[in-house]
Amino acid sequence: MDNKLAINEKVEIVLSREKSLREIASHYGVHHSSIADIYKESEAILKQYWQEKSERKGRPSQQKDANAEELTAAKSDKEELTKQLALKQMRIDWLNLQLKWEHERALEENRKPKKQLKKKKKWT
Repeated sequence: MDNKLAINEKVEIVLSREKSLREIASHYGVHHSSIADIYKESEAILKQYWQEKSERKGRPSQQKDANAEELTAAKSDKEELTKQLALKQMRIDWLNLQLKWEHERALEENRKPKKQLKKKKKWT
């Protein structure tokens, strides 16, 4: 393929199929085999495009359905595990808060002077 041709010129060549190869080649100043190569390349590109487009249409294959089911199951498992994790974290936070309260209560008990339960008897 001749690299002298711009993309727009190649598109014009592909769209001007009613003329002969030699006429088009002389118009663009290239060899007629370059024009034939452009035709072949354009056909290959169009075939590939239409093949990929036809694969995208229609009902999904059974394999894709199986993958979708696995994905849905994995998502629901993830959601369940996320909920469990959140509940565990809330439980940990609650226990930490209770521990903090008990620690503060113990500090308060240590600060207060202890009351004597019985009066001491004086021996006189």
